[in-house]
Order: sequence, then C-alpha cells, then structure tokens
Amino acid sequence: MMKKKITAALTAALVILCMLVSGCSKESAVFTAENYYTYEDQFRKAGFSKRTQVMYVAGEGKYETVEQLKKAVGETTVTGVVEWDSKDNKYTSYNLDADGNKIGAVTYSTRYSSEKKRIARIGNGYYTDYSYTDGNIAKIVRYQGEKKTADALAVMSAEFKYDSEGKNTIVSIVDETEGQPITYDYRLDYDESGRLISIIYVSDGGTEESHTEFTYNDKGLISTSARYGKDGSLLVFTEYTYE
Repeated sequence: MMKKKITAALTAALVILCMLVSGCSKESAVFTAENYYTYEDQFRKAGFSKRTQVMYVAGEGKYETVEQLKKAVGETTVTGVVEWDSKDNKYTSYNLDADGNKIGAVTYSTRYSSEKKRIARIGNGYYTDYSYTDGNIAKIVRYQGEKKTADALAVMSAEFKYDSEGKNTIVSIVDETEGQPITYDYRLDYDESGRLISIIYVSDGGTEESHTEFTYNDKGLISTSARYGKDGSLLVFTEYTYE
C-alpha cells in the first residue's frame, strides 16, 4: 500500500535521521557506536544489499505506545531506502513518495583501510574522514567539499570516549553544518552481552532531550528503533527490513 505524501520539509529533515540509525551482523553480535555511524557496512557484511525503514512520526501529537502512534499516523509515514553497490563500494540513499518514486537520492562512495575499516565517505558535497585508535573508532570529521584538502572547512566532528572496559560510552559532537555551532553528547547504554540498547541525546546544557531504544532480530540486525522525548512521549518509531 502506497504512503500518503508528506511535506518536503519534513522529508528533508528526516532523511538525516533515517541515515543515522541501524546496523547488523551476519551472526547474532554486538552492535556498537561504530556500527551506528557505518551501518551500511554492517548490513553489507551480513549479505544484504538493501535496507528499508518506515518511520512513524508523532508531529504535534503525544503518544505513550507504538500502537497509539501508528493509529494516529496511519499511512502518513516516511519510507527511506539505502541500497549498497558492493562492486564499487558505493551506496545510494533516498526516500519514496506516495507513488513509490525515488526522491532526494544521494550516492556516496566509500574507502577502506587494509584492515577493512571505513576511512572515508564522499558525497552530497562533503568528505567525511574516519580515524581509529587501537582498532576502535576515535573520531569522525566532515569537511565541506568532496575532496580533503589542506584548507578544507570542517563542519562537523564526533569524538568517541571509552570506559575502562573498552565500551564506547559517549559520543561528543560539534556540528557547524548550518553555520551556527551546535554541541551535544550521545550517551550510550548496553545490555549484559555488550550490545547497544539505547542512545541518550544530551544538550550542551547537560539536559537529556531525548533517547532512542533499539530491538534486534534473531540475526543481530536492528528491527525497530523508538525515540522518546524528555517527557517520555514517543516521538518517532521506525521499523527496518533487509533484502
């Protein structure tokens, strides 16, 4: 069944969120912050070339359960797709309109180290650099322009902090993409197996603004994510499928 059209502004804003949340593994495995930022690599390694997510967005309404949100939203959802081209190490991200047509398609190329770690993503007017320490992701920097030059302007950086057990517990971000710097932290929580189960968004004032919880299928792939506001209301619920 085709989805009803939503505003272009909402679609554009949610494309960014669509591209941030997901990850997987061929076997039941640990989902980490590195997976969070390189999720296309994860479902590719699991043998999939396509991921589709359907998002139910609360808008101005307030809902406590997924059932309430789905009933209120109905068919007014946001459907986002990521397709991986393993031959060229490229992937394309786009949304689907009410008639199933692709909108806002952007293709990115990727580069990897000899250890098969992602070290760069290029596309949509940006060059994103990934660096590692002792095999763990340490920093991501996004530069204006699709070439990394000596005078390239850095518009976003994310630094990864680890605890004594080697778990990534905080991601500190400075985003200047829109000109005005925005700083915030993501605090990460894990279950007993070491798998990421929630990400808490904390503003630069130290206030918890929202948090996202994940569920997984039996192959270790994220099957749903639910984002809650500071008052506990459900803001966005997303369902993921893989092909």
